[in-house]
Amino acid sequence: PILPFGTGIWTPGVQNNVVKKNEVRNHQRYGILITQSWAGEFLPINNRVRRNFIRNSGIYDLAWDGIGVTTCFADHDPDASTAPPLLAQLYPCDRPTVGVPYPLVNAALLLAAYA
Repeated sequence: PILPFGTGIWTPGVQNNVVKKNEVRNHQRYGILITQSWAGEFLPINNRVRRNFIRNSGIYDLAWDGIGVTTCFADHDPDASTAPPLLAQLYPCDRPTVGVPYPLVNAALLLAAYA
């Protein structure tokens, strides 16, 4: 399988997952990355990404490809770079959310996989 090397935490197509209270620093590509599974057969559903401290990632500190539903983000380091921008404001944990595909994450994911 093709993997996005240089990523701290990657959850491809997982459901009902919690990524909470992690310290993720200095990864070459991503700090925390949420995406559909590599072949697209599984979508991220009902995932909670909360209270993580993420810094100094090469592409994005915190990223979601926007595929799936009810994935949310809250209470992160305010200086973390996110994709899409303002990730926690767009997909907060206090209400149901429906993702909007964000092609820049997928493009960067492909680059990471083949680097």
